[in-house]
Amino acid sequence: MSVYHKKQSLKEIINEIENISKEKNILIVSTDFFSLEKQTIQISYEQILEIIKKFPPKILYLEKNLFESDLQVIISIRAHIGVDLEEDQEIELNNESDDQISNKLKEYLKTKTNILKEKWKHKNKTIFNLCIIVSVDNIFHRFEYEDNWIHEFYNEIDNIKEEYFSIRREYNSSIKNEYSLEIQRMAEILMKDERFFAPKATKSKRIILGESLFPDVDEREISEAVERATNLIWLKSVSQ
Repeated sequence: MSVYHKKQSLKEIINEIENISKEKNILIVSTDFFSLEKQTIQISYEQILEIIKKFPPKILYLEKNLFESDLQVIISIRAHIGVDLEEDQEIELNNESDDQISNKLKEYLKTKTNILKEKWKHKNKTIFNLCIIVSVDNIFHRFEYEDNWIHEFYNEIDNIKEEYFSIRREYNSSIKNEYSLEIQRMAEILMKDERFFAPKATKSKRIILGESLFPDVDEREISEAVERATNLIWLKSVSQ
């Protein structure tokens, strides 16, 4: 979370920090990742400047993240949607894989992300995130800031995420409707078979009957069709 209020660019902030560090003989350690295991306090840029000037630390940690459109799009899609664009990943749908919708979703992501990569190329090599950390009395003081333009990029990722999951919801809804219609169709066929009403026709025996009528359907769907037919028969009997 940023608590920065001055109207400075990230480059100006870095220059100011480097100048003060040189003046105070502070070693700047550039890092790509800083793991905080001790107590950490999030402070403003003005506060961290004041700490550096009044209590010059021996070491200052500086993390600068440069924007690369291709990489940032891949990372963001992986984090927000769970799809790795660098691999030919199969998209799982309802615990099963449907090649048609999976390919449609992959094609959608490919098209959208290629447009996004091209659109944001002009920001390549630009610092979009800055983190400064100093330690005073074994307490880490942290200032972190992101440029405003990166939030526009994140908003576009969010839009892709929303559209992606909308496509998935529509697919799941259509599959659910198709499945329900298929269960109803099988139930009606079972109800027309006199063996379904045979004496001592238990559910297991009716499932066996269903397996003979629908050899290409798995047992779970047949069981649901048997239960659906049984309930419809009961409903018809109490409605008379």
